[in-house]
Amino acid sequence: MTQNSSYPDLPCQALIYRLGRSKTFVDAIARKFTPAAFMRRPPTNEQARGDEDGLSVNPVHTCSLEDAKSGFNGTVLAKVHGVATLHVGRVRDIGLNVIQDDEQHGLITRLPYATDDLVEANRLASALADQSRLVWPDA
Repeated sequence: MTQNSSYPDLPCQALIYRLGRSKTFVDAIARKFTPAAFMRRPPTNEQARGDEDGLSVNPVHTCSLEDAKSGFNGTVLAKVHGVATLHVGRVRDIGLNVIQDDEQHGLITRLPYATDDLVEANRLASALADQSRLVWPDA
């Protein structure tokens, strides 16, 4: 799987963090992320780029759980309500890809916007939510 990056392909066994930046992204009772955590935000204007390149993630091998909990995503700090892990290979199994685009940042690519294909966006977001494992907050 080639990518347009100076970083090597992430191996299938690699883990990535997805940060829950909204309370609606975390189902505390089920101890999982909701599909909303995996829906791409379209750009709203030139300053608000949305998820143009894909969904932000952090490779576990370069980003500590403490950094993830504090909201560090490789470029900015933001409030975090939960942190989940995903296996890169399982993400690829559903037809998506994960690339590393910065030292502590990566992207889940190939996800459609809901405005482009609502059924497929919901299917993939649900599949990612089902795969996710909440690692913070603790039970």
